Amino acid sequence: MTKRELNQQTAQVLEHVSASGQSVTITERGVPKWQVVPFSPESIDPLDLAASQGRATRPETGPVAWDLVKEQSPRRYTTQQIDELVQWVKGDR
Repeated sequence: MTKRELNQQTAQVLEHVSASGQSVTITERGVPKWQVVPFSPESIDPLDLAASQGRATRPETGPVAWDLVKEQSPRRYTTQQIDELVQWVKGDR
């Protein structure tokens, strides 16, 4: 389908994609440029969605095993220090 046809028949194309579950390739001057595909909530990573909406930031590094974290951070915190930290996080800033 051409870009012009999509522009003139957007509702019908979207209905076709939803009903059939098939994707539609859109061309510009005979060259395939875009694809309209059916939405699948399972294919969306919640963190990607939140990041695209500006509600989250992806970590700079991947997850680290808990044992490695414990070994790199030998410092122990007292209950009072943890309580102070929690109060600081909850407080207005």
